[in-house]
Amino acid sequence: MKIPMVERCCCFELETGGKILGWLGIIFGGIAGLLMLGGLVMVFSLSCDDIMTDPNFQDVTQNFSRDNCTVMKAVVVVILVIVLAVTLVSVIIDVLLIQGISSRNPGKIIPAVVIQAIGFVSTVAKGLFAFSGEGIVSAIIGGAIMFYFFLVLYSLYVKIRDEKKAVQNTQFSQP
Repeated sequence: MKIPMVERCCCFELETGGKILGWLGIIFGGIAGLLMLGGLVMVFSLSCDDIMTDPNFQDVTQNFSRDNCTVMKAVVVVILVIVLAVTLVSVIIDVLLIQGISSRNPGKIIPAVVIQAIGFVSTVAKGLFAFSGEGIVSAIIGGAIMFYFFLVLYSLYVKIRDEKKAVQNTQFSQP
């Protein structure tokens, strides 16, 4: 089965659309990274006594001991660190995408295409396991958007790859 190609990203050229996707990824990744760092600061700045006596946490902490609080803080730290690492990798991939478009290097675009495909598959999988109408509708809409952006990035990759091959072929065929 051949993957369909697109000529444009919304109303932009593929290159411009790819750069917009890359910059949006960097901006939102930066915001997410700052939020994760803020969450880590908050976890480390709150003592278990503060958490146990705070009325906002009463529903959660009424059956917790101090040991449970320490374990929960450790779990939250691990989750935040993992999310921060994934966010950092995502930002690096978006930087590579922009560099790949600017330098006409298809190899730097591949990671963004793969991540977009993974995002599409995970969004669709989430929809399959959604047990609410809102979850299913959200997964369908999100999946459609993710698939379209996958097609944009894949089409951009193929276009730049083919341009590079054409240049190499003309260099070797000239006397």
